[in-house]
Amino acid sequence: MSRLWGQEERPGWFASIVRALAVSAVVGVGIGMYLSAEVWTPLQRYYWTEYLNTELYRATRGEYWILETVDHRGQRHFATESDVVPSARHGRQLVPFVLSTLARQAGAADLVVDTVQNGSAEMHLRLAQSIYRGQSVAELLWPAWGGGLCALVLGMGLVIRRNFVGRDVANDGRRLKGPQVVTVKEFNQWSKRTALVLQRPTAGKCCASRALSRAATS
Repeated sequence: MSRLWGQEERPGWFASIVRALAVSAVVGVGIGMYLSAEVWTPLQRYYWTEYLNTELYRATRGEYWILETVDHRGQRHFATESDVVPSARHGRQLVPFVLSTLARQAGAADLVVDTVQNGSAEMHLRLAQSIYRGQSVAELLWPAWGGGLCALVLGMGLVIRRNFVGRDVANDGRRLKGPQVVTVKEFNQWSKRTALVLQRPTAGKCCASRALSRAATS
């Protein structure tokens, strides 16, 4: 076991970068999970997969599942936040909502899942206006990617400081196997903090233990 003066055993820079990336990813995912559980509305969580897909993949047309209210005359309307209340899944379609009191007072009698054929851009616009209040996917997720980015910047700063800045002066180390051989210049740089400077010039390398004894007696 050996440590050189002014050096400390550290993990490799590559491992440190991977660790910083992993931590930033965990922070971003954690914030995203919190947003989904505590900030987004029930219908925003329900339509999230379709909303994300219609923004990322601009297909011509596709089949989408939507929630609709049905009144006593059989007319159907796209269900909004005020029309539904979260509940345990029920019925043949396993709908995770029930009609709200406000929807029943407005004449709704049932809540069903229906399929519609729409272009992805049209469906995305419909969800943006009715469910997501005009916010894009990036805007909805900005706390997650922002937090992850901040964690990455902080982590990379620590990596640079730990692995690339001041390697030979960051921490005092110990060498357990014999004296450390240094030049006069290296010795004087190391000993500045202790006000111990080797004044008499020497040629080539000198033994650290010998330099210390000479400096102490001079």
